[in-house]
Amino acid sequence: MLERWLGLSAEVGRVAQEAGVPPPKVLVVSKGRPLKDVNDLISSGVSTLGEHRPEGLAQRAETFFSKVEHHYIGPFQSRHLRTIASCADVVHSFHRPDLARKWANTEPKAWVMLQVNAGDDKTKHGVHPNEVGGALATLFGERIDVRGLMTMAPRTDNPETSRPVFERLAALRQKHVQKYPQLKHLSMGTTQDWRVAVSCGATWIRVGRELFEPESNKEVIA
Repeated sequence: MLERWLGLSAEVGRVAQEAGVPPPKVLVVSKGRPLKDVNDLISSGVSTLGEHRPEGLAQRAETFFSKVEHHYIGPFQSRHLRTIASCADVVHSFHRPDLARKWANTEPKAWVMLQVNAGDDKTKHGVHPNEVGGALATLFGERIDVRGLMTMAPRTDNPETSRPVFERLAALRQKHVQKYPQLKHLSMGTTQDWRVAVSCGATWIRVGRELFEPESNKEVIA
């Protein structure tokens, strides 16, 4: 596990250097993985874990507590807000502006990123690119700590097909950052296409199977 983590870290640095951009942070998506494997990664230097289920987030937060940062990357639903608010340090997947007030009322410790459906993919959550301005106004109006944008590209066997999606998200950040200078982050890129995301300016990439099952098929959210 240490060898895989060091290899991935080195590869991220190399890709960023070739693209002339700062290297992004790596969010390790540990959904459903055995505790031993997760422990091994933490011992190897991993400092952030991502979960897409509120129950999984709560379990990881209880098990590992302050050893790592806990990031939530799953669907944002009303009935799970308190669990997410009490366990997450960062939320990548805030895609429900209509829940902004309820979220604020939980007094969350987490800062968030607004999820954008930058690929116009009907199977993905996220606000439409044309609605980003209004969504940000709603979130900031509720004094929610928004620090970036997130997207998920459609499933693909060709990483380059994700480039327009990532470029669109980067352009949206550039469009709104003058009004909202807090928007410093772009969470984009998974095992299937993180190298392209890095070249487009990602500050966070989300990787899971490349670490846990390097020889298996690539997965979508990580």
